[in-house]
Amino acid sequence: MEARRMLTSTLLGQPLFPADYPMNQSIASAPVMGNSAAIIAHIGTSTHIHPDWGADSTSNGNSPLYGIPFNVVHGNSTAKINVVIDNYPGESNITPVPIPAHAVIEGDYQNGPNNNGGGDNSNQRGDSHLIVWDEDNDVAYELYGVTRPTDPTLFPNTDGDELPHTDGKWHAAQETVWNMKTDTFRTLGATSADAAGLSILAGLVRPDEGLPISQGGQGEIDHALRMTLPAGDIDPQYIYPASHMVSTSGGADDLPLGSRLRLANTTAINTLIGNMPPESQIIARAMQKYGLIVADIGSSMYVTGTSASVDANNNNHLTWNTNDIFASNGLEALTAGDFQVVNLTPAVTGLSASTGSAGQTITVRGHNFSGAAGNLTVFFNNTHASSVNVLSDTQISVVVPAGSGTVAITVQSGKNETDNVSDDPSANVNAPIFGYGVSAKTTADLFSYGAIPKITVTGGPFNYNGNPHPATVTVSGTVAGDLHPGGTTVVTYTAGSTTLSTAPVDAGVYTVKVKFTSTDPKYVSTTGTGSLTIKPLFTTSLVQFVNAWQNISTGSVLLTTFSVVTGQALVAANFGGSINWNDGTALDTSTVHAVVSGSLVKIYGTHTYSKSGPFYPRIILVFESTVSAGATAMPTVVVAPDISGSVRMPHSTPAQVVNKASPYNGLYQGSLSVTNLSATAIQGNLEFVLAGFSTTSPDVKLSDAFLNVGGTLKPLSLSTDSVGDPVISIPASLVGSLAQNATLSLTVYFGNPNAIKIVYQTRLYKVS
Repeated sequence: MEARRMLTSTLLGQPLFPADYPMNQSIASAPVMGNSAAIIAHIGTSTHIHPDWGADSTSNGNSPLYGIPFNVVHGNSTAKINVVIDNYPGESNITPVPIPAHAVIEGDYQNGPNNNGGGDNSNQRGDSHLIVWDEDNDVAYELYGVTRPTDPTLFPNTDGDELPHTDGKWHAAQETVWNMKTDTFRTLGATSADAAGLSILAGLVRPDEGLPISQGGQGEIDHALRMTLPAGDIDPQYIYPASHMVSTSGGADDLPLGSRLRLANTTAINTLIGNMPPESQIIARAMQKYGLIVADIGSSMYVTGTSASVDANNNNHLTWNTNDIFASNGLEALTAGDFQVVNLTPAVTGLSASTGSAGQTITVRGHNFSGAAGNLTVFFNNTHASSVNVLSDTQISVVVPAGSGTVAITVQSGKNETDNVSDDPSANVNAPIFGYGVSAKTTADLFSYGAIPKITVTGGPFNYNGNPHPATVTVSGTVAGDLHPGGTTVVTYTAGSTTLSTAPVDAGVYTVKVKFTSTDPKYVSTTGTGSLTIKPLFTTSLVQFVNAWQNISTGSVLLTTFSVVTGQALVAANFGGSINWNDGTALDTSTVHAVVSGSLVKIYGTHTYSKSGPFYPRIILVFESTVSAGATAMPTVVVAPDISGSVRMPHSTPAQVVNKASPYNGLYQGSLSVTNLSATAIQGNLEFVLAGFSTTSPDVKLSDAFLNVGGTLKPLSLSTDSVGDPVISIPASLVGSLAQNATLSLTVYFGNPNAIKIVYQTRLYKVS
C-alpha cells in the first residue's frame, strides 16, 4: 500500500472539502501526459512563475491589495444580505450572504475599502471577488464582480457596459455557494466566481498554510494551487474537476480549464527548492505534490494567493514575507519548463489475485484512484463491483461480483453526467463522464473466475521427540463431481523469523502457510493457513524421595525442582504432565501442580500408596507457552538442580535428629553437614530442604540456622515450601566454592520443649 496519509486542506481547523476531493488529491505519482513537452513549449519554457499576491498592511495606506482576500464570519450570528445577481443569474446560487460589516473585496485598499467600484478603469477594483467563509457551517460564499451599496456604478455587464448604481444594494455578476463539508461541484456547463467553475478559496495560497510552523503557519499546503494562463494557451473545453469552458481559438497544445501541472521532482529542481527561503520552499513542495490547477484566463503562470489570512474574528492574522516570496532565489526562480502536465486518468497495473470467485476480496493496484469524490467504480467487464474501498491513490480493495470466464477489470473515476449548458457538445473532455475517465484495458487487469478449493490444516499439538512433525493438509473441492481438485500444494512453517519448507523438529508454535496451485480448470489457485504446536517435553531421572505409609495419602509432596530460561514471565499454568509413582498404578495427571518463583519451578503431587516404603516417582513434564505464536522463544529447561546424589550427608533416611536430652537455651540444637563427593567444585546458591519433616508435636518448627565459616556462625535465611517443609538458603556469597571433599557445617535450632523426636530427609538443591 502507498505509505501516505489522506490529507485535506483546512482553514481554522475545518476542512475545505473532504480528503477525496480532487483539489486535495496528491498527484506526485501521476504519469506525464504524452504531449506535456509540447504544451509547456507552447506556454514558453522560460516563462517564470509569478506569485500573484503581496502582503497586506494598513501602514501601506491606499495601496491596493495584491491578491484575492477572504473574509471569515460566524454564519449563525451574522445577518444575511440579499445580493442582486446581474450578469449570470441562471448560473448562480442566489441566496442571502452573511457579509461582515467591514468586508474586504479584491481590489480594495490596504487601509480600507475602494469605493470606485468594480471594473478595469483607472482606480477601480478589477474583478472585485468577494469571498466569505462561514466558519460555523463550513460554507463558502464566492462572488464575482461585486458592487458595494456605496459604489457609483455597477460592475460591467455582459456587454462590457458600466451602468449607474442607483438602488443602494449589494450587487454581483455571479454567486456560488460551496458546502465544504461535502464533495460539491457546479452543474456541468455552469460557471462559478471562477471561470473554470472551481472554488477560489480552496485553491488560494494562504499564509496560514504556507508560513513555517515557527511563524504561526502549518508549514505544509495540502491542496492544488489556483493558476491562470493567457487565452492563447486555453482550449475551449474543461476537464474534471472544472465544469465550465471559455470561448477561445484552441489548439492541439492548449490546455482545457481544470488541467493540472506538476513541478518536476528532479535533482536539479530539488536543489533549486533547497536554496529557496522557507516560505517559497513550502509553496514549491506543494507544487510538486498537489500541483497547479488551471482556473481562469489571465497572465501566464500566475499563481493566485491571498495577501493575508484572517482569524476567527476576521482580523488580519498572518501575512507573507515578500522578501522571501519575491527573492531572486524565491518562487520566481521557477519557470514553466520546470513543470509537467500530468495525466490523471486511472490505470490498472496489477491485481493481488488474477483468479478467484464471487465474494472474494482482491486488491487492484495502479494509480490515480483518489480524487474521485466518492465516484469511483470498478467494473468486471460490464458488471460493477458493489463493494469498493479506496485504500490510497495506488490501491483499491474490491469484492468480486458474480461472473464467469476471463474478464477485464477497469476503474472509472467519475460518473456519467450530461452538460446541458455549454454550447460545445464536447466541452467536457471526458464526456459523458464527469471525472478522470476510465482506465485502459491491458493484460495486467485480466481476471479469471473459478471455484476456490477449501484448505484444511490439522495436526498437533505434538510432544517433542526429536522427529519431524508435519501438519496434515487437505485440499477439498466444492464443485459437484469434482471434489478433489488437481494441483500442487506447498507448505511452509514459520516461527518468529524462521521459515521452514519441511516439517519442523524443534519445539515451538508454528504458523502453517499453504499455497495451492490449481491445474484444474474448474478451480483457482488459493492459499490457506493454520497452526502447529510442538511442546518441549522433558523428564526427570531424579525423583524426590517419597516415604510412604500404606493407604495413607502422601499429601502434597515436592517431587522435583528445576530452573527454566525463556523470554517470558513463567506462571504455574505453563506446566503440565504426568507422574509415574513407581508402584504399578496408572500415570497420574490430575495431581500434578507447579509452584513458580522467577525462573525456579517446583513440581508437587499427591498419591496414596497401597504399601509402605521408600518410593522414587518419575515425572514427565510439558511446557506450554501462554503468549502468542512467535512472541517469545521456547524455554531452555535445566532439570537437575538436586545435587543430593553428588554429596554425602549424615542422614540418608528419615532419622532422629534431636530429642529431649539435648536442650539448648529452650531450643533443641542439631547439626547438618554436606561433603562434596563430585569431581568438580560446587558453586552457586544452595538450598537445604528438610523433606518429610515430622515431629511428635505439631508446633515444633525450625527456628534458626547458622553456617560455620572459619569458626564464625553466619545466620541463614529460612522459609518453607508449599507443603510446609523447612528450607534453609545458603547464598553463594557465603559458600564461595565448595571444593571436592570439602565440607559445609550447619547448626540448626528447633523450638518447642515438648518434642520427643524430630525426623526429616535432607535434600540439597543447587538453585543457581
